[in-house]
Amino acid sequence: MSSKEIIWAYHSAQKDFLVQECLEKESQITWDVMKSYSIVLWYDNIDKIKSYLEDIAKLDYRLNKNPDKVALWYILLNKRNILVSVSYTHLRAHETGRNLVCRLLLEKKK
Repeated sequence: MSSKEIIWAYHSAQKDFLVQECLEKESQITWDVMKSYSIVLWYDNIDKIKSYLEDIAKLDYRLNKNPDKVALWYILLNKRNILVSVSYTHLRAHETGRNLVCRLLLEKKK
């Protein structure tokens, strides 16, 4: 988007409609889509922006299954509890048999 279009969108009374129109053209909401329309610069509905960013983080995790790639999104959204559970689940999914036995033995000692 040009700076002229960003300023026009910023001063528009129909921002929700503009966002809806921009995002309907795309198959998925990604950070690249948000950047291409400069949505975070002119859209002032913070709750909706947070919702879009959370959707981006979920999609990124579904596609990559890598908690490291989505960590920044959840920290930005102040959702550290989700980050911890995603990381813990990811570690458990990739746990070897030997590590599982060691972990269970250590947990029993506590």
